[in-house]
Amino acid sequence: MKLKTLNQKRAKGELTKADFTLRAIQHRIEKEVAPYIKLLLPSYLPFPKDSSRWLSRYRYYPPTQEEYLCPKLLKDPISLTAKLLDFSWLRYLLADTYSKEGGLCYDPVSLFLLRNFASMDGYTRISQFVSDLNDPEKGNKYLKLSGVNPRNIPCQMTFTNFQQRINQLSLKNPHLRKFEEIFQTLDIIFHKVGLITCRILSTDGKLFPSFARYKGCTYHQGNSCMNIQAKGIFSRIKQSVSAVLAQYPLIKLGKTYQIKIECPHPNFPQFDTKGNPLKKPKICVFEYCFLASDGTPPDLEDSTISFLGILQKLCDYNLSFLYKTFHINHISFDDQGKDSVCFSCPKLPKDLDARFGVKKTTTTLIKRSLSSVTTKSLLSLSNLK
Repeated sequence: MKLKTLNQKRAKGELTKADFTLRAIQHRIEKEVAPYIKLLLPSYLPFPKDSSRWLSRYRYYPPTQEEYLCPKLLKDPISLTAKLLDFSWLRYLLADTYSKEGGLCYDPVSLFLLRNFASMDGYTRISQFVSDLNDPEKGNKYLKLSGVNPRNIPCQMTFTNFQQRINQLSLKNPHLRKFEEIFQTLDIIFHKVGLITCRILSTDGKLFPSFARYKGCTYHQGNSCMNIQAKGIFSRIKQSVSAVLAQYPLIKLGKTYQIKIECPHPNFPQFDTKGNPLKKPKICVFEYCFLASDGTPPDLEDSTISFLGILQKLCDYNLSFLYKTFHINHISFDDQGKDSVCFSCPKLPKDLDARFGVKKTTTTLIKRSLSSVTTKSLLSLSNLK
């Protein structure tokens, strides 16, 4: 018999205190979250650095029989967070921000947990948190739960560098930064278990429909934005790729290069609803990077590489060409060799009828977002009784 989720029980009014015990929640995580994580991880690259070059190593230790019966654990949000969920999957989500080259590094799971432990315990300055990490009494719990050796405690600059890493755009989801991708995954996990509902409440306590998941250009022109024509884009792409290849051997492998243009749609409005002038947004039409070749020759049937004319150079320099974003539908050339490109706007939302907000009255717009849920997902565990 399939286990009912907390949200299903909540909808039928069947929730009891037994549903919020540590053992019950742990059981639901095993049933609901473990299969989701197994499906998620194969879509990400493994962590590139060998474990012998790690300065820390996070390991998950499930709750013992004594901890299941210990009431103190439910009053300690940090220990409760570490015992409820295995965070090893974070290593895969952050793998593309590291490389095989370079020296030693801390396990990204350790740094992520330490950074969140600091926020959960009310630290406003990371320098004070690092100072307490070096205290044998204050820092012992943090180090043990995150898998950090007391002889290799990270310094303040380590956390600063880690902050820059998780601020990078995700390769798999270019519209999200790394920390947004992580918290979005945590939202899904907590929703599957039933710790959050993702329902949106208005100020008077009533539920109203909203486009909380809407993301895209507010002033899109519908289907016409799926077929925009512009000239000279392919020439810019070719010039950019050639300029980067000309820098060999100083090419930064993995660095993302973007070809952006100002919105060329002829019907883009000049003014907003309040009469203020609108600035046309920048659109990323093409995004690419160079990587070290894995030994296999470039794909001869790849029309993009053929159009760019870089096949021979890729073979000579032992490089591979990866285009992350490609929104071009059609390319044509006139008698003079000038290109005309037809592309779909990347800022076009999937729901073409969506707009920001829903009218509650004739004068009031309700705007709600799930960001408050996202930023407090970890902290929601501390409310368990």
